[in-house]
Amino acid sequence: MSRILLLILIAGGVFLIILFVSRPDLWQSFWLWIIGLAGPIARLGGLFYDKLKQWITGSTSSEDAEFIARQTNKLNQNEQ
Repeated sequence: MSRILLLILIAGGVFLIILFVSRPDLWQSFWLWIIGLAGPIARLGGLFYDKLKQWITGSTSSEDAEFIARQTNKLNQNEQ
């Protein structure tokens, strides 16, 4: 099964190389598209990493911990 997947990936790569060699004007559109999506992809990757880390360790992030500490301090001040 992995041999078929490898052949499909190689065929796709060869197809893209031939396409970009025969029509170089497509490269500019593709490049702008990739650059435009780099920021959101990096942000989603960071969020995914934080959630995965939180799920594995079972702890909250530092921002969440600071927020909870501020809320607790406000409650303590209101009770006194």
